[in-house]
Amino acid sequence: MVKFVVEEEDLTPLLSRKAAEKMELITVNYERFDSVNGVMNSSDILRRYPDVFNGDVGTLPGSTRLTLKPDAEPILRLPKRLPIELKDSVKQELDRLVKAGVLAPVDEHTDLL
Repeated sequence: MVKFVVEEEDLTPLLSRKAAEKMELITVNYERFDSVNGVMNSSDILRRYPDVFNGDVGTLPGSTRLTLKPDAEPILRLPKRLPIELKDSVKQELDRLVKAGVLAPVDEHTDLL
């Protein structure tokens, strides 16, 4: 049992379509739809767009410049601790990204500005 109030105003619904159907408040005639767009999972996306998701790192055309507000102040944050179980897999991924030219190794302190 669910208590609800029907409003005549144009408000955001509190019930989803699925909930309203289960409560038999609405009926959706799916047979009248010409097509229904479904949600694709990651393997479907990879299969459908292999030229985009081929494992290589690419670039977008053009260039950009990031500008900070003149009064912006940098904040130094300590690195998050990494669970020991993830150390090897994270190291492998970092090494892969360095080899691909996405990241550059830094062995010393860098200036914040």
